[in-house]
Amino acid sequence: MCAHIQRVVMVGMLCAALLLAGCGGDGLLDIAGQVTYDGKPIENGTIDFVSIDGQSPTAGCLIEGGRYSLRVTPGKKHVKIQGYREVSRGRVIEFDPDSPVVAKTEPFMPEKYNTASQLTFDADRSTSTADFDLPP
Repeated sequence: MCAHIQRVVMVGMLCAALLLAGCGGDGLLDIAGQVTYDGKPIENGTIDFVSIDGQSPTAGCLIEGGRYSLRVTPGKKHVKIQGYREVSRGRVIEFDPDSPVVAKTEPFMPEKYNTASQLTFDADRSTSTADFDLPP
């Protein structure tokens, strides 16, 4: 009898875990999209979704090859986008010949898309795509 009760409890716990996993128990929404500037994909950059009401955390990620994917809380967001371009290459530790060589970048996007952004997005369950085609 004890083994039967253990099985019932285990099955109940498994069902509860599957329900929570299937329902997106954390309340976050998957959002992905493409970001272009002047008709070209942003190859290297960042995108941040900042809660307009200040009640939920900011979600941000890298833009790579013009694409991004992240999870956000539902609600209206300010969107801040930054793109970076390679200006040179150099060693991480300049005078160490064994130090790896990396790209040195600088931001190139106008402030109207990042520090002074007026871009918005309303994150809800009806959409999972947010593309941004930004003119210069």
